[in-house]
Amino acid sequence: MANETNHSQVAIKVAGVEKVYRTKSRDIHALASCTFEVRKTEFLSLVGPSGCGKTTLLNILGGLLPPSRGEIWVEGRKLTEVPDNIGYVFQDPVLLPWRTVIRNVRLPLDVRGVNGKQAEEKARQALDMVGLWDFRNQYPHELSGGMKQRVAIARALGYEPSILMMDEPFGALDALTREKLNLRLLKIWSKTQKTVVFVTHNISEAVFLSDRVAVFQGHPGTIKTIVEIDLPRPRGASVMDDPRFAQYISVIRKDLGHLEEEEEI
Repeated sequence: MANETNHSQVAIKVAGVEKVYRTKSRDIHALASCTFEVRKTEFLSLVGPSGCGKTTLLNILGGLLPPSRGEIWVEGRKLTEVPDNIGYVFQDPVLLPWRTVIRNVRLPLDVRGVNGKQAEEKARQALDMVGLWDFRNQYPHELSGGMKQRVAIARALGYEPSILMMDEPFGALDALTREKLNLRLLKIWSKTQKTVVFVTHNISEAVFLSDRVAVFQGHPGTIKTIVEIDLPRPRGASVMDDPRFAQYISVIRKDLGHLEEEEEI
C-alpha cells in the first residue's frame, strides 16, 4: 500500500471508498474499501483484468459516479461534484462528427465561456502538444484511430486541468500505434507535469508509463498493492531493455496471477 505523503504533495486522497450497485434481486458489491493517495504530478496506473472495478474507481475519482461509502479529496477539497480541475480521456474518443478537430478541442472551452481568441490559442497549444495542428480543419471521419485519440487528449488538455483521468485510452489501438502514443503521452506529461491516473489491463504499458502501479484484485474490486516503478526518466523505448523493466512486469503479473487463473476457468 502507498506510503503516507506530505499533505501538500497529495493531489487525490481516497479514504474507504466502496461502491455497491443495488438491484431488485441483489446488491452487487463492485468496490471494496479503497484507501490510497495520488501524489501531485505523478503518473499512477490502475492495473487489473476487465470487470475488477478499475473504471468504476476512476469514475468515482473524477466525480462522475458517487461512492456508496468513503470520501475523496481532490487537491485539498472534499469531492462532492465533478471538479473543474480534472480532464477525462475515455477509451472511445467521443468526438462530435459535425465539428472539425479544432472545434472538438474547443468544445469544453466554449462550454466554460472562454473568450474566442483565448479559446483558439488554448486549442492551438493543445493540438501542438499532440502534433495535430496541421489537421485542425479535418473532421473525425478523416482521421485514423490514433489521431482521434490524440484529439481527445488535446480536448482534455485544452482547458488546462491539473489532473487527467485516462480510461484505457489506447486499448482499442494496434500495438505500434499504442507504443507511439505512449511515447507522446510521456512527453506531454513531462512538459505539463499534470497528475495522471491511467487505467489499463496492459502490464507493460503500466510499467513503461508510471511512477507507481496500483494492482487490483476482485471481486469486489480493491487495491491489493501499489508497486513503485524505479526506472529512469525521461523514458524512451530503450527502457524496455532494462532488466528491471522485466522484473516489474513479473512482480505485477504474480500479484494478478490468481485473477488470471480465474479468467481462464
